[in-house]
Amino acid sequence: MLLTWYISFPLANNNPAPIFDKNSSKADYEKINLLIKLAEKYFKDSVDKGLQCANEALSLSLKGNSLEQQAKVLNTIAKAYKIKNDNENALKNYFRVLEICKKSKELKYIAQAYNNIGLVYASMGQFDKALDYYQESYKTKIEIRDSTGIGIILNNIANIHFQTGNYENAILYFQKALDILEKLKYYDGIASCLNGCGLISENMANYTSALDYYNKALEIAQKQNNHFQIANLFNNIGNIYSKTKDYNKSIYYYEQALKKRRELDDRKGIAGSLNNIGLIYRTKKEYQKAIEYFIKALAINKEIKNQYEITLNLNAIGKNYFETGQYDKALVFFTQSLKMAEETGNKLMIQQNYNDLSNVFGRQFQYEKALDYYKKSVAIKDTLDNIEIRKKIDELQAKYETEKKEHEIQILAKQNLIQKLQLSKSRTFVIGLAVFIIIIIFSGFLFIRQHRLNIERQSLILEQKLLRAQMNPHFIFNSLTSIQSFIFDKDKLLAGKYIADFASLMRLILENSREEFIILEKEISTLKYYLELQKLRYENKFDYSIFVDPSLNIEFDIIPPMLGQPFVENSIKHGIAKKDTKGQIDIRLLKRDKYLIFEIEDNGIGREKSQQLQEVESNKHISLALSITRERLENLNKRNRRKINLEIVDLERNNTPLGTLVRFEIPKT
Repeated sequence: MLLTWYISFPLANNNPAPIFDKNSSKADYEKINLLIKLAEKYFKDSVDKGLQCANEALSLSLKGNSLEQQAKVLNTIAKAYKIKNDNENALKNYFRVLEICKKSKELKYIAQAYNNIGLVYASMGQFDKALDYYQESYKTKIEIRDSTGIGIILNNIANIHFQTGNYENAILYFQKALDILEKLKYYDGIASCLNGCGLISENMANYTSALDYYNKALEIAQKQNNHFQIANLFNNIGNIYSKTKDYNKSIYYYEQALKKRRELDDRKGIAGSLNNIGLIYRTKKEYQKAIEYFIKALAINKEIKNQYEITLNLNAIGKNYFETGQYDKALVFFTQSLKMAEETGNKLMIQQNYNDLSNVFGRQFQYEKALDYYKKSVAIKDTLDNIEIRKKIDELQAKYETEKKEHEIQILAKQNLIQKLQLSKSRTFVIGLAVFIIIIIFSGFLFIRQHRLNIERQSLILEQKLLRAQMNPHFIFNSLTSIQSFIFDKDKLLAGKYIADFASLMRLILENSREEFIILEKEISTLKYYLELQKLRYENKFDYSIFVDPSLNIEFDIIPPMLGQPFVENSIKHGIAKKDTKGQIDIRLLKRDKYLIFEIEDNGIGREKSQQLQEVESNKHISLALSITRERLENLNKRNRRKINLEIVDLERNNTPLGTLVRFEIPKT
């Protein structure tokens, strides 16, 4: 899976930094302005030189005791630190600017300072704080009726919703911003909004729409000679072509982005482009080229001390060496990546490196180490899953609080408008009416929010049920016991194969259980690993076949994850295991009109006889396969116009059971 470098364009006001008077001497005033212009010019080539000029200007403004000139200089200094990715110092100076602006009571510049602080918090990933400052800026801009500023803030708020995964609100705010900025012909803002809409379409796998948005934004950015936007749009178009597997076009656009970023000396962006090109070459199995690009990206990330990306680069290089059978080299890079991940507390990459080290040791026939790292990987994966659940709950709560704040802002704006239009009316009547409206709207808001939370909570519970159904403890125990017997019998080749199969199956189950839809290739791989391990467990009690219609594209067509596995388990456990003869399971993936047909057929003893045997044995087993699957399909069908159908057929001839057929009809997208 390709790493996507999503970049949208949060906007800063184009207003100049505040100057409210000219308390300094004329000579100092002119010198300060000259130093600021020099600083801005140096920012393109040498930020440090620009910062030196700005600090000299600050010294002059302090001597002149002009708070207004200090605000202008501090704004320039904050911009320099932001370019250097020194967010702490950028915030420090922007807060000083805000303090001066508040003393002057100039609302225009107060709103600008709030927006700049929000931009820094957003770049730090502190989205709640960023949203708080954007909303303060928004309220102030409404008060002074700054249409351009309102459009900019709406765009920035949309970016926050996008980055926190709230696409519904994100598209709403992007469209609001676009309506305003198009009327004002503010082209940089229009390009930013179009890019944001493209990112949302891309995340929803609507690649045609995303490409259309990106190309429109690119056309505007090129006319405006906005090279930063051009570079990022080239990158995002490259992402689309990588996801649609048009790798030649993807590399072309990534290289165009790389060229622009080199012209801008955007070190972080250069490393990102190199990394993306490396990922494409890895997908094309041109591993040596991929390694060359990853090493270049690694060198830059070390220069700018981007520890998170260093960890990813080291792991990516290790994977390439692993794929080419250079296990000793792979071991070195996975170990370095693990060390870096442990130092930075990056649990996701710790788990990934544990898993990769397990695979390396398995290929080197060091099974004890392979099993040890596999256990560590599974243990931390369980922890991450628990953290992810808590994170989702926290996100739901944060989403509720955020929308509550936004709603309060809208109500305040309405109240302000009502007061200005109805000054002649009774103050008591206006307040009473406003309170009544607040109660009604807020009550409706709470009801809708609670209903949505209940639906999302049910989805989370269902995901956990599904995962538990796949992670059958008896299956895991028996599989490990069988693998252990191969190790004791010193059948290293088979032991290594089944350890690798078992690890791959567990990884696929954990990955797929978090997705609503996956490509057919992943579903087929999951079933193959599962069936191979069940054959081992049941000592070749059955054979199986998997047929895929040639007209299907297993790398593009999608299906809900792990749809068939519970029924395959039932076929083996209740249908074939109790046969006297060898069983057969046939899995078919067919194309019929606009539907993908997914069939699982076995020649077991049939459902009726299986139930009779359970009653005789006093073993009232309750199969979760049917109930969980029906719940999943019910939830999926609520959200989709075209429905997924499930049919279970008892096969028989002359009243003699011949097995069971499970058939899914899945609409093709």
